[in-house]
Amino acid sequence: DLLGISCTVWNVAALARLAGRVKAAHPETVVVAGGPAALHFLGPRGAASGVVDCVVPGEGEVVLVEMIQALGRGGKPALFGVPGLLVRDQDGYRDTGPRRPVEDLDTLPSPYGNGLLRPGAQMIIEAARGCPRVCSFCSTPTHQGARVRRFSRAYLSLELARAMELAEAHIFFIEPTLNLGNRRLAEIRDVIAEVDPSGQLEFFLELDPDLVNASQLGILGDIPSSLEFGVGCQTLDPEVLRRAGRRPHKPDLDQNLRALARRGEVMVEIMLGLPGDTPGMFRRTLDHVLGLPVTVIVFRTIVAPGTEMWRRADELGLISFTVRAGYPE
Repeated sequence: DLLGISCTVWNVAALARLAGRVKAAHPETVVVAGGPAALHFLGPRGAASGVVDCVVPGEGEVVLVEMIQALGRGGKPALFGVPGLLVRDQDGYRDTGPRRPVEDLDTLPSPYGNGLLRPGAQMIIEAARGCPRVCSFCSTPTHQGARVRRFSRAYLSLELARAMELAEAHIFFIEPTLNLGNRRLAEIRDVIAEVDPSGQLEFFLELDPDLVNASQLGILGDIPSSLEFGVGCQTLDPEVLRRAGRRPHKPDLDQNLRALARRGEVMVEIMLGLPGDTPGMFRRTLDHVLGLPVTVIVFRTIVAPGTEMWRRADELGLISFTVRAGYPE
């Protein structure tokens, strides 16, 4: 038997306990951890627990199929011949070698289309993978790579058509820096206008506020549906941004946020506890964005597995994310 667990920082503790119970009752079960927080199991306590047999640090759709095929041929030892894995042995975890990411994302079946997922009041549509940024607090470059790969317009149109059939009103487009270029933003506009010309749906889009320009505001203005914008400002302090791997914000940041607010609700995300930040500096950022026509969301900085902060935690004097109660004692 094989148990796959998809790990994020908010569920990995519960999944570790679940995997421990499965292992206790059925020791022969192969437990595979994937997802953004799967690298947590590479820590000393995770490796020593014996709970997770294999970690998938990148994309899992193709490698999981190959794992099942390998287990059928030769049991657990055959996993060492599958590229793209970290397989536990007596010394910890052994890297089985690199694996190229999926080039054509359209070849991946839709979890909505094949009936694995049925959305509730909200529907999440993955529009792209990868991010060219190197933010030290984000695991996307490790988990998905720095090169942006996108689902096609035809694929996204089909996903949105399913949303209309299911009468789902709130759609989250998952594509970091959707406005990295005007062409992609215009393509998303065309998809939405084609599927939802009467504006029945509401869309959440992730935007880089420093890239917003007059052309992009015009594109957003042509979308018939209601819009919400997620904007990751993190902090207004330029030195803290540099330490986090981000460029300082441009002088027209406030102007761009106000312009976006005239088109839809803007949710500005800032972070508490970034390296180099102080309570006074955070308060200045908070006070400033509270003076803008936006909704402010404060995230506590988590040194999550797979991030640059996680790799440099000791050097930076940071407390890494851990699962204290994740394993059987």
